This record gives sequence, structure tokens and C-alpha cells, in this order.
Amino acid sequence: MDRQRKIPGQAEQSLRYGEEHYRTLFKAIADAVVVHEVREDGPPGRFLEVNSVACERLGYTREELLQMSPVDIDAPDSGVDVKSIGRRVLAGETVTFEQVHLAKDGRRIPVEIHSQKFSLDGKVCVLSLVRDITERKQAEQEITRQRAFLRQVIDLDRNFIFAKDREGRFVLVNQALAEAYRTSVNGLLGKTDADFNPNAEEVQAYRKADLEVMDMLHEAFIPEEKITDAAGKVRWLQTVKRPIVSENGTSNMVLCVAADITERKRVEEALKESEYRLGLALEASGLAVWDYDFVSGDVRLSRHWWPILGYAPGEVPLRIEAWEKLTHPEDLVRLKSALAAHMKGVAPVLDAEYRMQAKSGEWHWIRTVGRVVERDASGRALRGTGTHGDITLRKQQEERIERLTRIHQVLSGINSAIVRIRDRNELFKEACRIAAQQGGFGIAWVSKLDPATMDVTPVAWAGIDAIGYEQLKTTARADVPLGHGVVGRAIRQKQPVACNDMAAEPDVGSEQRRQALRRGYRSDIALPLFEEGSVAGTLTLYAKEPNFFTEDEIKLLAELAGDVSFALDFMAKEEKLNYLAYYDALTGAANRNLLNDRLAQAVMQAHRYGHIVAVAVLNLDHFKLINNSLGHTAGDELLKKCVARMRSCVRESDTLARLGGDEFVLVLPGQSNAAATSRVVSRVAEAVSTAPEVVETLQRVLKSISEPMSVGERELSLTCSVGVSLYPQDGKDAEILLRNAGAALSRAKQLGRKNYQFYTAELNAKIAERLSLQSSLRQALERDEFTLHYQPKVSLKTGEISGCEGLLRWNKPGAGIVPPGEFIPVLEETGLIIDVGRRAMEKAVSTYRRWQAQCGQPPRIAVNVSQLQLAQQDFAAVVKKILKGNGNGPVGLELEITESLIMQDIEANIAKLKVLRQMGISVAIDDFGTGHSSLSLIHRLPVDTLKIDRAFVAGMDASPDGLAIVTTIISLARSLGLKVVAEGVETEEQVKMLRLLKCDVIQGYAISRPLPENQFEAWWKAYRPEGQPAKRRDLS
Repeated sequence: MDRQRKIPGQAEQSLRYGEEHYRTLFKAIADAVVVHEVREDGPPGRFLEVNSVACERLGYTREELLQMSPVDIDAPDSGVDVKSIGRRVLAGETVTFEQVHLAKDGRRIPVEIHSQKFSLDGKVCVLSLVRDITERKQAEQEITRQRAFLRQVIDLDRNFIFAKDREGRFVLVNQALAEAYRTSVNGLLGKTDADFNPNAEEVQAYRKADLEVMDMLHEAFIPEEKITDAAGKVRWLQTVKRPIVSENGTSNMVLCVAADITERKRVEEALKESEYRLGLALEASGLAVWDYDFVSGDVRLSRHWWPILGYAPGEVPLRIEAWEKLTHPEDLVRLKSALAAHMKGVAPVLDAEYRMQAKSGEWHWIRTVGRVVERDASGRALRGTGTHGDITLRKQQEERIERLTRIHQVLSGINSAIVRIRDRNELFKEACRIAAQQGGFGIAWVSKLDPATMDVTPVAWAGIDAIGYEQLKTTARADVPLGHGVVGRAIRQKQPVACNDMAAEPDVGSEQRRQALRRGYRSDIALPLFEEGSVAGTLTLYAKEPNFFTEDEIKLLAELAGDVSFALDFMAKEEKLNYLAYYDALTGAANRNLLNDRLAQAVMQAHRYGHIVAVAVLNLDHFKLINNSLGHTAGDELLKKCVARMRSCVRESDTLARLGGDEFVLVLPGQSNAAATSRVVSRVAEAVSTAPEVVETLQRVLKSISEPMSVGERELSLTCSVGVSLYPQDGKDAEILLRNAGAALSRAKQLGRKNYQFYTAELNAKIAERLSLQSSLRQALERDEFTLHYQPKVSLKTGEISGCEGLLRWNKPGAGIVPPGEFIPVLEETGLIIDVGRRAMEKAVSTYRRWQAQCGQPPRIAVNVSQLQLAQQDFAAVVKKILKGNGNGPVGLELEITESLIMQDIEANIAKLKVLRQMGISVAIDDFGTGHSSLSLIHRLPVDTLKIDRAFVAGMDASPDGLAIVTTIISLARSLGLKVVAEGVETEEQVKMLRLLKCDVIQGYAISRPLPENQFEAWWKAYRPEGQPAKRRDLS
């Protein structure tokens, strides 16, 4: 007790010492130290003491701080529960907490505060040690950032990354492992494999391996280990395990990185299975394996390679050169390019199809598949390996499928064309085009069959080699080699006929087939096309591939031909319906509908071009009597024959129509040319004179109908009456023309039937006059009223008679000699010129024979030949017959033919003239210079003489041009070796001029006019040159 008591002096001394010691410590502490008052249930009181560190840190002076409290420096958003902390301190607890202080300059200073209660001067205070933890906070933030980055990194890695402690608890896992166990990262931490893996054996193996790594302090590599995930699915892992060693050199944790190799494992297993199966497949399929050393060129082949091409092992050198030698030249470049592309890495694999020659000489299709298996450091290919298989059968199947596809395309295309095309010729053209373009056939052509002659004519064709088919015809006749091809046989057999080896029969069939064979085609097929049950033609196709048309192809093509035949049947029915809409069903003549249309068109054309249209209404005389007595069947037959006869009398451009019963109408358009009717004909007489063919047509019809007809066993004679009207004078429209023609028909019946009457009386008179002339000419021919007048020809060189021309004259009884211009045109119009011309030649030959008998060497007689005569096919035969009928001996006949007439059918006329010359007949070109013939053609003509037209002779005196023309003709004749005759020579001046020009012969009034036979004979006997080349003697 005494010890506890101290004297005041000692106490004060001790107190001062303690205070000084306290202040020394207060100042020496490196952290901030503050003392503040404590208020019950209130905010902290003001600071009672602060050290210099506090002042420096906060930027306040000591005096400023002593006027403040902790509330003034605490950050209001720090989130620290100051009151709770204050209660704990007052309760005697030393409290450590973190706070944020605000410096005077606004800086935020993170601090760690250690506070405890103590008494100062009898007051309860709080002493707080305040430590600046700014650097620590920054370090913590950096650690947090690094941890977040590390977490992001390991979570991005799809490998399993995890760490375990010695108890097998996960202390680190990434997202990949959490997903495998179907949980979260936090859901794995602290758990073991046994919590997720149902396979206890696997869990035990993991545990053992982990402990071994931690105990042995070494890394472990596990190539393969299984893990069963939460779903029971097995995964394969490749794992690396490393011990995490502490500072004391021991390890209580293991870090594992495991790669999921499940897919690789599956691929490897699949590869093993594939290799196993490939081995079996190679063994079973016969595929060969090759190995090619790109550097040395050596090739190694499996045992399966040799049988593919039929070689024995060792028969082919194991060198790449031998392989290339067996490869088809057309494929070798492509194969080398494919291999080069793969060796350079452009193509990932070598896959090529090409042909190789087998030991038998045949070409086999081969497929090679391979790849580079070894490269050097620079990437250069060193070695490759692959398979080699025979794909010939597959190629054949592909070609067959391709052929069938082509034919299907043709079938589809033609069926489409059938739907939209209604014209058979257009359908044929389209069918050929489709077969060539879509079907790939080089030649496709359609033919038309003539059932009467069995001739086969191309009507449509297409294809790159379908050239000149319009000129090629063939036949389906079996008695000639031409008909033994596929076309002829298909027509006769009425079914498709194919040839798959055309080269085996090179001389069989048509010229089309032989042309195709020369162009490399090897297969052809002909498909018969039917119309109404009969073969109408064929569709013929050519393919360059041999054996192209197999059973399947033929079946499809037969279907195609059937579709085309169906279309032809449809078109035929449609045409028949259209025909019945415009034609009479019984006779085939036009019906009233077509008549109205044709007549309207004829009138329109006549109005435009100034032509005449004749409308003739015909009625069969007494037909009703025949029809009623013999029956309708006989009447129908009679009507058909009448129509047939009438058709033979008119032109194709004319229209024959049946109005009903026995009434018919003829429309004869364009009966004069535009020059003859430049002004519309207003008078009937003028119409007749410009269009005599109307009358001739009517005469032919009357004559044709009146000739006896056989109906059954009866022979009937029938006549008709005709009424005619003419556009424009008898009417301007069809109705009026028909009505007026009907009126003319009535008048014809009134006049006794069996005649025709024109609507106009004046026209009838003109027609009657012309008919009278024609009748007189026929009678003149029968009565031998035609004669020849002879005009001499004289040589300018000798003055002798070199010949004469027999000119046709008509000695009409009671009228005398009729001028040639009045009757010769009518002879030509009626065709009588043929008979009259033949009679003239007979007279000329007969006269020559008689003169020959009298004087030995009479002058040659020239006779003119008309166009109709020369056009007759038997003209040469007729002349030969005339010569034979007038005895033997030299032929003194010369035929004069106009230049323009010869040029009309030059080739046929040349042939006829050659035959005439072989008979000894001389040929002269009459009126030379008026026919515009070419020199090349004149050179070819088998003629002896050129006759200068009288117009050129007359023009010599008129102009230098006329003289030049004559000079040119004479020069031309001399260059061609022909004799020149100038006709129409009438003056002595002309004779002198022609002599100077060295013309050979002259003819004309300067010598003598044409004379009757007896007068010519007298003139000839009295003629004497008397030193002159020629002298006119008029013995009339």
C-alpha cells in the first residue's frame, strides 16, 4: 500500500516522463495515429490528437485536424458501418477495418484502421492506427485482373485444365471440364472425380496417378485414358500431369492438362476399320495398288494389276515409260496434267480416268486414284501410291445411260413440238432439229414414201453432216440394192430396223447411208412413220458410236415414232375436216365457201393489175334423166368423171367448184397480162381478142365432157351448157358475175344446149369469128390447104443458089393466099402448129426428093420450127420418121430455129439438135442477135448457120451501129466456123455492103420473093449468075 502511494513530487515527475515518452512514440510511428472522443450513440467526436503523418497524408495542419472529426475525413460512399464499429470498440474490442479517407485536395486514400478504447485525462477515447494501403490495394487489383485473365484463358482452351489436392478435391478447373461433367466451375471446386464419374475403376486410376506425380515430383504423360462423363458417355483423353511444388520442396497439388482425343480415336478406329475393309475390297474387287517413285521412275504394282489388262507378271517393265506407252495417246496429256497438278499441291488427290491397251489390243477404261505420300524438305514430291481399277463396264453403262438420256430428251422435245405444231413439214423439220441438237445425232432426216413407185424422198433433215440431202433420193424396193438399207427394210417390214455396224455393209442402202459411212458414222436406224395405218415415210438417225441402238434405245425410239405417227394421224383428220369445209365431199371440187373466197380474190387481183376474170357456170345436159334412170350411184360416178375431165382442161390457178347437183362453176383469173389490159377492158370484143385462152378453155371443157364415158358396163355420152361472164365489164363483184353467168347459161340452153354463151352479144360474135377461124384451120389441115412458098438463098462468093427456105402459106378456097400473120398465131394457140409443122417438113422432104430425082443435086430446103414442135419430147423421132418415109439418100433438109427458142431449155435442145445433125440435117439459128444468148452457149450449140435478122440488115444503111452489129455477127460466125446468111436483103446497096463484109449467103427480095413450088422451079431453071454473085429475077 505504501508502495502504491507516491509523494506528489515523484508522481509529477513520473507523469512528465511518461507523457514525454508517449509523445516520442506518437511522433515516431510511421503510420498515422489519431485520437478522437467518443460520444454515446452519436457520431465520433473531434480529434484530440493527431501525429504528423496524419497531417501530411491528409494535407491538413494539426490545428485544422483538431477541429475535425473522423466523419469529416471518411468517404461517404465507402460503405463502412462506422456506428457498429464504434460500439464494438467501446465494448473493449480492438477492431481492424478498412476505410477510405478524403484528403484535403480530394484524393481518395484507402486505409486500414486498427482502433481500440483507452482513457485520456479521465475521458474515454479511441486510439486509431491508420495505415495507407494504396499500394496493397493496387496489388490486389492487379492480382484480381491477372486471375480474371487467367480464368478467361483457361476457359477459352477446349482442353481440360484442372488441379487437385492430395484428397483429390478440385482446386482449379476450367469451363471445358465443367461442361464435360455437366456442371459449373464453382460446382466442381472442392469436389472429387467420384462425385461426377460413375466409373469407380476410372476414379481409382486417376487417384493413383495423381498421388504418384505428387510423391515422385515428376511429370507424367498419359497417351490415352478414358473418362466417363456425367451422362455416362466415354471420352478419350491424352493427359499431362505436373506436380505443384511448395517452398519446402514437397507437393500437395497436381496440375493436369488433358486433350479430348475422342474424335481422333474414332477416326483412327474408323481408319483401321477402313484399311481392313479396303484390304478385303481390294481382294474382292480386283483393284490393284501401285507405288510410283517420282525420282527414279520405278513403279511397283500389286499382284492384282496384271490380270486387269491381261498381262502375266513381268510382261510389262516396271517403269513409268511402259505405263505411258500403254496409255491411249488422246488421254496421256490429260493424265500427266492431273498428276503434275497433284504433285504441285494444286489438286488434293490424283483422280483420273483414261484408257489403257490390254494385251488383246482392246482399250480398257482405267480409273487411277492416288496421292503423294512422301515429300522432301522443300516440298518436292518424291513418292506416290494409289489404286488402279478397270471401269470399262461402268463407262459402258454411263454411255448407255447418256444415250438413253439423249433419246429421252429427243422424245420429250418432239412430244412438246407435237403439241404446238400443226403443219407436218414444220413438225418434220423440228423433229430433225431436236434429234440433232438435243439427241446429239450427227444426221437426222425424215423421208416421204410414194406408195406407187416406192420412191423415198427426203423432206426434212438436220445435223452437222446433213449436207445435200435435198438432192438425194432412195427407194424401198426390195429388187434393187438401194432398197436393202435400213430405210427400205423399215418401210417393207413396217417396224424399226437398226444397223450397229454400218462398215460391215458398205454398199447397202441409200447414198445418204454411204455418205454417212464415209464421214465416220457406224450405227443407223430407220423408224417407219404411219399415217392412217399406212407407212408414210421414215425418221432415220445416224450415230458415230458402233452398237448404239440397243433394245432399250430401239424401244424408246419406237415410242417416239409412234408419237409422231399419232400426230400425223391427227393432222390428216384435221386436214380432212378442213378439206370438207372447203371442198365437195363427192367430187373433190371446191364448194360454195371456197368458190366465194377464190372469186373474191380473183376480182381483187384483177382490179389491182388490170386483168380479166372469166366466170363460167356449167350445167350437165339432161343429167337428171341419167341420174333417175341409172340410179344415184351411177350418177355420182358420172359426176366424178366429169370433174376429172374438167380439171384436165383448166390450169392449176383456175378454180372448179360444184354448187350442187349437176351445176358447176369455173373461175378463170388473170386472162390477160397487164400490158394488154393497161386500161380496164370495157368492151367484150376487146376482151375476147386479148384473152382467147378463155374460149380455148371452154372448148376443151365442152369437148372433154362430150366424149363417151364408161359407167359400170354402160358407155354414156354427155354434153354440157356453159354461161360466161367477164370481170369487169359484166360485173364488179362475185354475186353479179355469177348471176350474169347464170343468165348466159340460160341462153345457152335456149340455143339448144351443148354450147357456151357469153353474157355480151358482141363478145359472142367475136368468139364466133375466132372459132370459125380455128375450125377453118382444122379443115385446112384435113384438106391439105397448107403449102410452101420457096425463097432462094444465093452465095455472094459464087453467085450460085446455095439453098432455099420453104415458107408456110394457107391457100384458102374462095379467099386465096392468107397472110401468115393472120393464121400462124392461131395455129400456135390451138396447138395445130405441131401437125401443120410436121406436114410442112413432109412437103419439104418430098419436094427435095423429087428435085433430087430430076437434077441430082437440088438446093437444100430450110423449114422453120415452132416452139411447140421443138418442145415435144419425140421431136427428133418425128423428124426421123419423116425422113424414112421419103426414101433414102442425102438429106436436103435444114431446120431454122429462132435463137430465143433454143435458149428456153438449152440442155434438152442441145441433145435434140445433136440427134438431128447425126441424121444429116443442117441446123440454122434464125433471127440471130435477138435472143440474148451468151458466147459460151453458142459455142456449145450443134448448129451450122447463123441467120442475121432482117432488122439488122435493114439497119446497116440507117446508122453506124447497125453496120457494126452486122460486122460483129459475121466475125463471130467466122470465129466459130459457122456459115452466115443475111435475110431480108432488098437493095443492091445492101448486097454490095454484105459482099464487102464477106457474108456467105444472102436471102431476100433482092434475089426473089417467095414463090410457089412450080414458079420457083421455073425461076431456078432460068437463073444464071452471068458473072454476078447474085441477080434478081422476078418470074411472076
